[in-house]
Amino acid sequence: MDVYISTVDRTVDPAGQPLAGKRNFLVATLRSLERSAWIGRTYLFFNSPWTTYAPTARPHVIPKPIDDTEFAAIANRPTHYRAFYNYWRILSHASRACVVLEDDVRLAENWYELLAYTIDEVERKQNRYVLALYCCYEDSTESTSYTWRYPAKNFYGTQGMFYPASIRSELANFLHQHGVRRFREPYDLAIKRFCIENQVPILACRRSLLQHTAPRDSTGLGGDHQTSSFQTRVEHATSASVFRASNGHASPIRGGYEISLEQQPNPVACNGPAALVWSLCDGKRTLGDIAREIASTFAQPLERIEHQVARAATELSARFALDETGEPPRVQSDPPASSLARFCSCRLRGGLGNQMFQVAVTLSYAQRHNLVPLIPQLQWGGAFDHALIQVDSPPPNGRVYSEPEFSHRELPCDTGIVLDGYFQSERYFDEPTVRKFLTPDPAVIRALKRRHRVLLEQEPISLHVRRGDYLSMPDFHPVLPVGYYARALSRFDDRRTVAVFSDDIAWCRANLAFDNLV
Repeated sequence: MDVYISTVDRTVDPAGQPLAGKRNFLVATLRSLERSAWIGRTYLFFNSPWTTYAPTARPHVIPKPIDDTEFAAIANRPTHYRAFYNYWRILSHASRACVVLEDDVRLAENWYELLAYTIDEVERKQNRYVLALYCCYEDSTESTSYTWRYPAKNFYGTQGMFYPASIRSELANFLHQHGVRRFREPYDLAIKRFCIENQVPILACRRSLLQHTAPRDSTGLGGDHQTSSFQTRVEHATSASVFRASNGHASPIRGGYEISLEQQPNPVACNGPAALVWSLCDGKRTLGDIAREIASTFAQPLERIEHQVARAATELSARFALDETGEPPRVQSDPPASSLARFCSCRLRGGLGNQMFQVAVTLSYAQRHNLVPLIPQLQWGGAFDHALIQVDSPPPNGRVYSEPEFSHRELPCDTGIVLDGYFQSERYFDEPTVRKFLTPDPAVIRALKRRHRVLLEQEPISLHVRRGDYLSMPDFHPVLPVGYYARALSRFDDRRTVAVFSDDIAWCRANLAFDNLV
């Protein structure tokens, strides 16, 4: 995926002279890209022949000005036509899915990851679509849903858009026929008309990505729409689209909605937080009631539980609702037998490897004894948040079972149990359960593959060097010599890149004199 920035170069006149009072917002746009995780190619399309318009020389920014002949043909045309021409040039140049930004936006620092997750979620249900990225990220709270359907008839502006490969060429041809050859309307209206006539849904990104660089708040909707009014429309749109087919009803509360779900068959593959919320939905209690009950039972902060319950409700509602093809959801007949009196938790200790064993045995134990698994708050970057109910600490009313020795032993069957130990034996685990819950979200994996595409194409070798606390315990945890790593790398092609991960990078740089280290 490439990024394209379009600007009509309003800072200079047709003679190339600077215009007084015209601020070059492109500087802020490029800087926000550099602060983000985006490291790929960025094409700068501007409809003048002056390559000096690019604010500074950036190796990853590729200027794409028009030549003198093209400029002579469009120099005296209206600004909207010049922007239209630029947009057509971009979509004709792109060879795959692409992001097109206007020259006066700033991006959230993690915009690329958020966008990648959203695209992965959308493409499970959609093929032909466009995705608008213009939510105001500084003043809005993060939504639990990825997207909502934004009707083309109400569509304004194209501050930031994602175009999948499935429509890019078709849209480029449409813009050329209906704008470049015979200009009749601004390009954003032409895109709106293309979507209406070709039944291409316009989706708006619920993971906030863009903010105007203009002095006062703007949502990038082609006008001076205040953030507060736009957020009201967002909340109502979310309520209508997420809960309209769930046989539930919504009522506004501060910062969102509470809902009451009618009792229905359990959605297929309902587990984790969704299973717990589902077991407590009786058609009478709101999500707020359920969150307060869970927080009180497990002595957890209400604010955190509210967030997890809302996320689980969104998952449930998405399973209830019909998809765009009208195909009804598959269901199973019996709801889960979860209850708040039956849980299994653990005490986390050690590093990531140890904690993965502890989480795995907790999930497996809960599966075998039909308990609700509660996992203390993890510092794993949210990789498994889609599958785990996380709490600040184990519930205070649980019976603690301490592992007596570093070997496998049958665990007692109990409810309200907190497991304390390392449990490093595969005999503790119910394999399908462990594989299911400890497999990272596929959307995360695909996003990482996109972000590190160049490195992964080289088939890199991952070299882990642990020193740190091992240096103080040489008899218990011996530190491996440099020769060990040299012998290990000698088994591989010496042209492959070696990615070094360590808690002592300075030592690695000084002592690992191998080729192609990063």
